Order: sequence, then structure tokens, then C-alpha cells
Amino acid sequence: MSKVKIKGNASGTGVLTIEAPNTNTDRTITLPDSTGNILMSDGDGSNLTGLSSSALSRDFTVATGKSVANGEIVNLGAGTIGNHPVPPTLGTTLTEGSNTFYALNETGTVGVRAYTDGSGNAQIESYLISDSAITSQGATQAYAKPSNTTIEASIISASGNKFIVYGRGYSYPNGNTRMVIIEVNPSTGAVTVGNVWTQSYSSNNPNYSSSSLILYNLDCAESGRMGVYHYYYDGSTPHSYNYYTFSTSGTNNISTQTTDSSVRSYADSLEAGSYLITPTSGATWNRCNWDGVDVSSHTTISTGYTTGAETPAVFRPISGTDTYLFAFKNTSGQLVTETYSFSGGNLNKVSGSTYIIQESVASDYELGNLIGTTTGVLLSYMENSKSYIIPLVLDANYIATAQGIKTQLSATAEPATMHYSGASDIYRMFFNGNTAIVRKVTVSAYVSDSLNIIGVAQEAGSAGASVSVATDGVASGFTGLTAGADYYYDTTVYDGTVTTTITGVLIGKAVSTTEILL
Repeated sequence: MSKVKIKGNASGTGVLTIEAPNTNTDRTITLPDSTGNILMSDGDGSNLTGLSSSALSRDFTVATGKSVANGEIVNLGAGTIGNHPVPPTLGTTLTEGSNTFYALNETGTVGVRAYTDGSGNAQIESYLISDSAITSQGATQAYAKPSNTTIEASIISASGNKFIVYGRGYSYPNGNTRMVIIEVNPSTGAVTVGNVWTQSYSSNNPNYSSSSLILYNLDCAESGRMGVYHYYYDGSTPHSYNYYTFSTSGTNNISTQTTDSSVRSYADSLEAGSYLITPTSGATWNRCNWDGVDVSSHTTISTGYTTGAETPAVFRPISGTDTYLFAFKNTSGQLVTETYSFSGGNLNKVSGSTYIIQESVASDYELGNLIGTTTGVLLSYMENSKSYIIPLVLDANYIATAQGIKTQLSATAEPATMHYSGASDIYRMFFNGNTAIVRKVTVSAYVSDSLNIIGVAQEAGSAGASVSVATDGVASGFTGLTAGADYYYDTTVYDGTVTTTITGVLIGKAVSTTEILL
């Protein structure tokens, strides 16, 4: 029979008390058959030996249809592992090289620039944009210079593949303003030029003559019309102020029709039934009657829309309807979307349609545009001197209900202007710096699992398997690491791999070529 011996310490004076708990049940404490110290409740476990791992771990189940690899960074979603966020797929960044575009067609396959050549004539140069290159298709004359002078050449997008080239020319005693509709073939880049609209005037005084020509997009994609403000002063009185609209539908020949001066207040407006509406500031919008040709009865309306000083990015999910999705920074500093319906002459917020994309944005935040389909859209904006996009999923009432992965497009301190290809969730991002920059983006998921990293898989497993995941300590399963280097979750691929590039999601420090201290 083995014996139990309790031995005192001759050097100590303290009394060790073994005290029974308050219980009516017999208990048996079985001592291990080994020599060592008993770990007490206030110990740190630093002297324990023989543990099976240098990491704390627990088992998780692999999601249906998924698998994990040994050493994979594990993302937890709905209680299972194997799912990773699905970001938009970014194509190659294309740079034209020496020129910049002034406008793109609706689907983003053609870029155009207008300029005055060495002979003083207005030229239009078109560029085809593919997935791999931006290719100039050469120049076509938009209109010839007036007598004895050069002429300006500006350009504005109309709708589809149509643009308006316009400008002024002046040499005393004659002045001249010109406009022309051009249409670019989206497959070949070939340019078709319509008849040139011209208005001439003569000046009686070379010191006081002046002119101005400004074009306004009156929701041309819906209305099929552009607005024009034309002013000139010939040195005598009175000054001449002219306001027109003209159609861009059908023929490419401009035929202007006189309209009310309030057309100047409806640049980048929305056609809403028999009205044009456009934001001014806060909850106040301009509204006028619109018969498809002429504006009248200009007024302001108050709406449920409040943004401070910011004009919203607007997307109309279905052409011909008066329901709109707005994106903006609200007065609380949140980046949100809201859905609005225009009826009864007023713009009304759809109840419960506010969706918070981001609780706050950086001080240098700048809004881009909002575009997409009836079920999903992309929003572009800039903050911290970087350009980002965020996918959003829409319900049957065109209300944003969830979002995908916020993705950095570039380190460009401006938001991208986006164009939707019309199919396959393919978009083209356009930056207009010193040269034209275009990037293709494919949205694989408008809503995606969020990034919720819990550790590193310590074994491989397929759907339904229970896999050990290291949640703290030293995790193994890696290859080719540099000891001492910091490693981050790779947000360029979102596949559970690591990188030394700083992504903002630190995993830990490599302690060997195969291990990371989490």
C-alpha cells in the first residue's frame, strides 16, 4: 500500500490549512503519479510542460461547399469557417500616356477630347477603351474656325454615345459661337458630325464686346434635350441674353427653341414627370414645369432630404420612373443612401430607406457617383487621398439593404467617375488627371461576408469537417516567411493568405519560416 505523507518546512513559520468545502457529498482527490508542483488558481502556467501546442485553439466547422487549408487565415461567418469576403475584381490600370479625356460615352468604351488645332479649327479625338489598352482613333474636325480667328472647343456628354462640342470665336469686329452634336461608334471609335449651329454678331466697340456660351444637361438620358445659355454684348445696348433647349434624339442636327431664363438653374437636373428638379442646398430644391421643350414656373420646394451643403449622387434604377436612390454624407457625418419618390410635385423620402454605409468619413472626403442595376449599385468616393468603391445590394423597392467590400481603386486623391457597361456587372472607372486613367471593375458580389478573422487553421478540412483553429499564441502551417517580419491579411485577394504589405489587418509577427506569433 502506498502512503500519503504531509511534510512541514523547518525554516517556515506559516500554517498551511487544508479546508473542506461546505458539502454533504464524499469527494476523492487523486494525485498524479509524478513529481512536480501543483498549479494554483493565481498561477500563470509558465512552468507547465508537455502541452501539445504553443497556441490556444478550438475547433470550428467548415461551411457547406467550402474548404480550408492548413495555415489559412480563418474568417468566421454565421458560426462556420471557410467563407471569405468577395471583393470586386480590379482590372489593369490603363493610362493613355499623353492626353486626357473630357468625356466618356455611357458604357465607358469610348473616350473623347476636344481641342483647337494649329490652324484654329475645332477637332475631336476619339479613343477606344478595351480591357488591355486605350487606343486613339485619330481626329475628326468638329467645325472650322470663323474668319480671321481661332475658336474654342469644349465638350459635354449628352447621352448614349452622343456629345456636344461647342465654343466661341472673336476677332473685332466679328463674333461667332458654334455648337455641334457628334456621335461616336462604341465599337470602332468612328465619329459622325452633325450640322453646325452658328450664331454670329458684330461689335461696334472693340473695348467692350464680350460673349458667353454655356450648356446644361437637362437629364438628357431621360429628356433627350440640352439647355443653352448664350450671351453676347456688341459694344452697344442692350446686352443680348438668349436661352434655348435643343434635342439630341434622332438626327444629329441642332435645332434650338427659345425657353425661359430659369433653364440656367437646372444644370444636371432630374426629369420627374412634367417637372425638372435639382438640388440647391440642404432640404431645398429647385423645381420648374417642363413640357419636354420649355421650362416655366420656376420655384423652390422643401423635401425630406437633408445633407447640409452636399449635393447627392443620384441613381434612377428604372428609366422613365420617378424613384431615385441618393448617396450622400448626412448632417451627422454618416455616409448613407436613401430612396426618394417624386409625386404630387414634391420629392418624398421612402419610409425606412436610410442605409448607413459608413459611420464617419475623413475630413478630405469627396463624393463621386452612383450607378448600377435594379438589384445592385456601386458608389465611388475619395477619403484619406485614396479612391474607393463600395457595392450595395437593393431590394424590390430600390432600397439599399446590405453592402459588399469597400475596395481601394487607387492612391488618386479624387473619386472615380464610373460608367456601367450595361451587362455582366462590369464597370469602368475613369480618372481625369494629367492623362486619362481607366480601370475595369467586375462586381462578383454586391453583398458579401464581412471580414471577421478569428485565427489560423492548423489542419486542412472540407465542408462539414471540424478543424482546429489557433486563436492565440504561435500558429504554424505557413511557408516562406521571413522571421521577424510583420504579416497582414492580404486584402487584394481576400483568400486567407498573408502579405508583408500593410493592409490595416495585422495577423502577427513571423517567428520562423513556418510560424507566426498571433
